[in-house]
Amino acid sequence: NDRDPVRAVLAAIEMHAKIKDMQIEPHIGITTGTAYSGFVGSSSRREMCAMGSMVNMSARLMCKANGQILVDKDTYQESSHMIDFEKQPPMKVKGRDAPLEVFKVIGQ
Repeated sequence: NDRDPVRAVLAAIEMHAKIKDMQIEPHIGITTGTAYSGFVGSSSRREMCAMGSMVNMSARLMCKANGQILVDKDTYQESSHMIDFEKQPPMKVKGRDAPLEVFKVIGQ
């Protein structure tokens, strides 16, 4: 769905506020792209799993979020017409040679 990036950021804003209300500092990273999800394992032990470079990049952003919501350039481009962002300095993240363009969510 072409509105998925917007919906993801709006959900993150809501989750961020609710988690902060519990006096926990949330760290959220969002990327836009293809991911694969499904069950992995055997009949005796199965788990739901999401895989792909976008999943890994989201985890990298989450680790650097420091109590904020960080998104990649694609997510920013797809949702900046509805959500306010602040450009951050490019971030070097594990798994990528070039620094990643990153944007911090400011609000709606």
